[in-house]
Amino acid sequence: MNDKKKQFNLSRLIVILVIILVIGACVFGLYWGLGLNKKFQDVESIKETIQAYGGLSRIMYVIFHFVQSTLLPISNFPTIVAGNLIFSPWENAILTSIGVILGSLAAFGIGKLFGRKAVEWVVGEENTRKLLETFEGKEKLVLVLILLLPLLPDDIICFIAGITLISLGFFAVAVTFLRPIPIILMCVFGTGEIIPFHGVGLVIWAVIILLFILGGNYLWRNWKKVNEFFERLNNSLARKNK
Repeated sequence: MNDKKKQFNLSRLIVILVIILVIGACVFGLYWGLGLNKKFQDVESIKETIQAYGGLSRIMYVIFHFVQSTLLPISNFPTIVAGNLIFSPWENAILTSIGVILGSLAAFGIGKLFGRKAVEWVVGEENTRKLLETFEGKEKLVLVLILLLPLLPDDIICFIAGITLISLGFFAVAVTFLRPIPIILMCVFGTGEIIPFHGVGLVIWAVIILLFILGGNYLWRNWKKVNEFFERLNNSLARKNK
C-alpha cells in the first residue's frame, strides 16, 4: 500500500514539474524570442515596445505586469515609469494593478494546486522553508505586512501563501486592496511632476530609493523582531479588552 502511495506521489510530482517546465519554457521562450530581454532594459525601450502594439498596447501592458509578477524576476518599477509616459497616472495604476493582481492570484494558485514541491522548484527549497517559518501561526498578519511594506519579496510571498492555511478568499481580498496601494504611489510620483527626474530631484529620488532598499532589507533581515512587536501589541490589546 505504501509502495503504491509513493509511486502515486512520484508520478504526481513528475506531472506537476512537467507542467511547470512547459509553462516556464513558454514564458521564457516568448520573453527572449520577442527580444523583450533587450527591450526591457530601460524606460525608453519599454515605452517603445508597448507603443508598438498600437490598439493592443493596454492588453500587452497588463500581460507584461502579469509575467513580471509570476515567472520572471524583473522589477516592474521601470515598466510603471514607462507606462506614465503613455497613459495617465490613474489609467497606468489601474492597468498595472490588474496585471499584478492576476499574477499574484496565479502564483497563489500554483501553490494551492501543485503543493510545496512545485513552490520549492520555483522559489527554492531554502527560501520556502524560511518563509514558511515566518508565516507559521500568523499567516494573515505576515501576508498583510509584506504586501504593504516596501521592497519585500511580495511576488515570492504569493507562491508561499498558496501552501499555507490562508484561504483563496482572504488572499484575493488582501491582494486586491493592498497591492494597488504602492502601485498608485509609484504611478503618481512616477510622473516626475511632484519630484522631477532632473537636477535636485534626482538626488531626492536617489535618497528615497536608498531608504526604501535599506529599510526593506532591514525589516526583512529582522523579521522576527517585527513579528515579536506585533505579538506584544496584540497581547496588550487583548489584555485591555479583558
